Amino acid sequence: MNTSEALKSYQQALKIFHELLGDNNENVAWCYNNIGIIYFMEKKYREALIYLKKALDLKKCLLPEKHPCFGNTYINLGDVYCEHGDYDLATKYYQESYEIFQTSLTPQHPSIARALRNIGFAKELKGDFVKASIFYNQALNLRQKILSPTHPDVLESTQDIQRVLSKNITHFSSV
Repeated sequence: MNTSEALKSYQQALKIFHELLGDNNENVAWCYNNIGIIYFMEKKYREALIYLKKALDLKKCLLPEKHPCFGNTYINLGDVYCEHGDYDLATKYYQESYEIFQTSLTPQHPSIARALRNIGFAKELKGDFVKASIFYNQALNLRQKILSPTHPDVLESTQDIQRVLSKNITHFSSV
């Protein structure tokens, strides 16, 4: 993916939306969010946070409090903080996305599993392998209910569990 081309396109779209629809528009929020994702992909975390927080602030003005769109932005913010090494803040945002998805989506929605997996990932990176395995198992259980056994998300969850169990064994055998 050519991120510089994508960034130019979203910046153009943002300018058009501002001119045609004004600042308080859901399309503007989506552009902010997507620009934030592009900056994240480019490892420009400060810029990513600026745009993701702009998206979040605008969504708070436009959407109902627990709208599922918030969950996606919280996951994106969590991803930035996770990459930046702030696992507690990443977990906070992932947890918020999980709570929103739980209340706004069907009980077996893939986004719920994604949020659980992300919480597990932040816990793993922090070194809390026991909690990580709990969240990874919850994600796997949900994914197995809604996806085929060969789906990449099911395989990812299986690998997550195997990896964290291996780390847990290594951790306890070195103690």
